Amino acid sequence: MKPANASTEQITMRTARSEDDFWLVRQLLIDCWHQAPPFFNWEIRRWDGSYHHNEQSGFDARWNGGRSVGLWETADGRLAGAIHPENKGSAWINIDPAYRRLEPEMLDWAEAHLPHPDKHGCRRLSVFCWEFDQLRRELLISRGYRQTAVGEVMREKPYTSTEPPSPRMPEGYALQTIRPGNLEDCGCYARLLNDGFRCDFHKAQELVNFTLHSPSFRSDLELVAAAPDGSFAALTGMIYDADNRFGLFEPVCATRGPRPLGLTGALLAEGYRRVRLLGAEHCYVGTGIGMAANKFYEACGFKIIQTGWMWTKEIRA
Repeated sequence: MKPANASTEQITMRTARSEDDFWLVRQLLIDCWHQAPPFFNWEIRRWDGSYHHNEQSGFDARWNGGRSVGLWETADGRLAGAIHPENKGSAWINIDPAYRRLEPEMLDWAEAHLPHPDKHGCRRLSVFCWEFDQLRRELLISRGYRQTAVGEVMREKPYTSTEPPSPRMPEGYALQTIRPGNLEDCGCYARLLNDGFRCDFHKAQELVNFTLHSPSFRSDLELVAAAPDGSFAALTGMIYDADNRFGLFEPVCATRGPRPLGLTGALLAEGYRRVRLLGAEHCYVGTGIGMAANKFYEACGFKIIQTGWMWTKEIRA
């Protein structure tokens, strides 16, 4: 509900100062979910991952002593908005829609504190904007930002009144869940992420931190397909936001090595079924624009509901 005095209420800006602010931003994401279209702000797993999905989890390790996270706070201690990076040179706006008048000020702060040199040495800042968000798009254009070719889509698979069936795993493959903090499981998890996403930076310790400390992690929703040799052949991580009654898949990946057809689809179907039994009314998955996974999600019944793009600007001293 919009505060009666949101248009004139005095708001104080400060930087993050302790782990308590992690929880304040998280509560903002939960409270504002139904006040705007889906994914207007981040969902909780993405926020939790930005803090805990790292080898050194915690306030100083992730937030540069608070200097990289700007907060706008009401007189009674609620957050009206927060702006923060996800990677170098990016600024993500999470805001109560009642306080959108703050966005120009938030961008001022981000442009002063968050730009990063690109490969040509130019200091740049990138900001994300959904296509439905005309207000932010006009703000970015007015400040000299340009839309890039980098974007995201969010997909939803509707639920019906019929309970989803339990899928069958391919012969020889076992459905398992991740044991929180288990070094063997977390090592297999990291190796699968590196293989599936063609990278090399995921380590077992970051998964130990995430599975032990992330408030959105649920072992019963972190599903893996174990191959006959015990390695992880496919994985679907998932949250269930009980406050807002939706499920979200993240991450979804599979080994590039030989595997049976339908392996990842079976995990998706089982996660979809499990969050429905928990009370979910909606189920989502997101991916980058142009990625091959989009054809797979389309075939699994997930339809695009939102499309958005990164906008970038050179920040001159």
